[in-house]
Amino acid sequence: MLNIVKLTVVYPDNTKAVDKFTLHAGKEESVALAGENGAGKTTLMLAITGVLPIAEGSVQVDGITLEKKNLNDIRARTGLVFQNPDDQLFTASVYDDIAFGPRNYGLPEKQVAERVNQTLEELGITRLLGRSALKLSGGEKRLAAIAAVLSMNPSVLLFDEPTAFLDLKARRNLIRLLNKMPQTKLIASHDLLFLEEVCGRAVLMKNGTVFTEGAPADLFHDKKLMEDCGLEAI
Repeated sequence: MLNIVKLTVVYPDNTKAVDKFTLHAGKEESVALAGENGAGKTTLMLAITGVLPIAEGSVQVDGITLEKKNLNDIRARTGLVFQNPDDQLFTASVYDDIAFGPRNYGLPEKQVAERVNQTLEELGITRLLGRSALKLSGGEKRLAAIAAVLSMNPSVLLFDEPTAFLDLKARRNLIRLLNKMPQTKLIASHDLLFLEEVCGRAVLMKNGTVFTEGAPADLFHDKKLMEDCGLEAI
């Protein structure tokens, strides 16, 4: 469960990148986040995970409030999949990339191996176990990045432009995967057709705050509404 109340993030130049943003995403709910470039989507996700400081407001994950003393707990419960998987895959092997999080939290190596193997099996990518990320396709890198996040057993997943770098087959596989995942999901993307397939609710974001929200089919096909938000309707 993710609960964001009047969240504000201010850049060093005093620009409000996120301005009193409020959102509640329930258990197993998938929420789409759409908005033009610069609307604050990525900044919001970095603030939720404690990467960027919060000027005002609050974030709660599973009832735990984001603050300095709880930061490790929040990050263990919240997994962020970056737009570019190359930003997430940085070791010599896919195994080590997926094992990094559990190792960082001090799990014994036997338990780390169990986490890695279980995650690979769940995603259907055991074939990547001994591979280097440098030799993976765009779709394989995306799945490996998701595996690196899932190995931490998070209850909330944040996706930033998850269909970027994917061909049509990989995109379709990702849709199937996301629709099976039980976690609470917040998914930011310009791919509105993709969001319509994987999310039950959509939030349109403009100037760092909630412009409106509703069913994806109602919002994404409304030409005037989308234009007012700086986007093109489907």
